[in-house]
Amino acid sequence: MFKFLLLLILIPVLFGLFFGFSIFRFLFKRMSGPTNQSQQRSNQQAHNKQNKTQAQPKPKKIITPDEGEYVDFEEIKD
Repeated sequence: MFKFLLLLILIPVLFGLFFGFSIFRFLFKRMSGPTNQSQQRSNQQAHNKQNKTQAQPKPKKIITPDEGEYVDFEEIKD
């Protein structure tokens, strides 16, 4: 019985601590501003995106001559 009550109290306390720490960490990161590492990462991502769009031309679509043609439909009765 004692173990059950301890577990019943311990789980919400641990969950509350985890949730509170997550909020604290989020607010701290927002207030401290971007770090040097995050700035480098965002600059690198923008650079990679720019190079990717310039380096790769769009592939041409291959459409067969009969694609999109309407065909008469005849119902076959047995």
